[in-house]
Amino acid sequence: MLRLGLRGLVVAALVVGLVLGSSPRPALAAGLLVQDLTSAVTATNLAQMLAGPGVTISNVTYVGAQVAAGQFSGGTGIIGFEDGVILSSGCAKNVIGPNASNNITCNNGTAGDAQLTALAGFPTFDAAVLEFDLVPNQSTLAFDYVFASDEYNEFANTAFNDVFAFSVNGTNCALVPGTSQPVSINTINGGNPFGTNAKHPELFRNNALPGATINTEMDGLTVVLSCAASVTANATNHIKLAVADGSDAVLDSNVFLKAHSFTTETTPPSCALTGVIAGPPKQLQITVQDTGSGLNSVVASTLVNATASIPAFSTGTTSALVVTATKIDQSIGAQVGLTVTDVAGNQTVCDPVLTTLVRGNGQSSSETFKQLAAAESKITLLNGTPGMDKVTIVVNGKRFRVDDLNDGTTKTIDVASAMHAGNTNTIVVTAHGDRGTSLTIVIHD
Repeated sequence: MLRLGLRGLVVAALVVGLVLGSSPRPALAAGLLVQDLTSAVTATNLAQMLAGPGVTISNVTYVGAQVAAGQFSGGTGIIGFEDGVILSSGCAKNVIGPNASNNITCNNGTAGDAQLTALAGFPTFDAAVLEFDLVPNQSTLAFDYVFASDEYNEFANTAFNDVFAFSVNGTNCALVPGTSQPVSINTINGGNPFGTNAKHPELFRNNALPGATINTEMDGLTVVLSCAASVTANATNHIKLAVADGSDAVLDSNVFLKAHSFTTETTPPSCALTGVIAGPPKQLQITVQDTGSGLNSVVASTLVNATASIPAFSTGTTSALVVTATKIDQSIGAQVGLTVTDVAGNQTVCDPVLTTLVRGNGQSSSETFKQLAAAESKITLLNGTPGMDKVTIVVNGKRFRVDDLNDGTTKTIDVASAMHAGNTNTIVVTAHGDRGTSLTIVIHD
């Protein structure tokens, strides 16, 4: 693929807003929908759409082409969140899929940005810059975003280093996680050619032709990235969001900013096992709550041999909500997974495991639980009537022993000291008792 206008190539005509290789795409009935600033949407609308709990916004300005900024929706299965604000170094509507071109381009004929030029290490062009003042009620500000581009993969790790910045009081917060590098074509990619000399490929999603599978015109995009910045609480702070082309004005890059994700609340909801009903049927009571922005959704994301009753609630409630999970077949184990999201977008997953051991003809009864998350570090034992005498718990090879269990009693064992990071933990529970005795086991956060 050739880059028009560079290395001595002559471009017969470049008109402001002209798309080289394609024209700006109208919004489609499905997939991403985009309204740019040529519609009734204003820059103030964009800034207000970003505001989440704990912040107020004022003094909004925008510099760039009207086709280079707007609102989008329909992004859940494409970008990673449903809606928000888009800034582009070309035409915002060119993100609409499917991917049909390796060189989608709007040359807007607008200037670059000095801060972006410094970050990219090359001259910048076609900058889209949204700025505003923000007053937060706490000292930490967070937001979520995705960077996408048609520079991928052919021009990764070259001078054509399109770049994005999120400046808070003059300091860029849009950094590659764990580094001081700005988010750009050259700092997050799958390599050039793809698979060769990749930079942070774990953060990159390839969508290049042939074989593009993500419903956007962009040839590549990042996973959802998050930024947390220190701000001055209850005072005016200045925000600058900007994206630009690097080294020339062709091949669009875009940043998607999650709606209402500019928030001072970063604490996820709580989700805890608060009750076990012996039954039959056996039931778990799981209490969820968010005392900050309030609950937005509670979803039963995993149900194995179980049903879940989730009470109705109003979005934004800060009251505790008790979810009741009921075991279906009492003779085998069950698992329930709840995904709890608050209004600010913070998320918690809790997935307790429930099973019952019954002493048969053998000397002991045992069950193994594999691929458990590190958070599942508490084991609650509910002894039956009649119940087991003692229990041995082995967590990733480390042994815990519970002796002198009484009939009908409940004990909770904390095994966090033996848990490993990630979802690779194995727990083996072995119960000892007379024939016909039983023990109910719950593994939970």
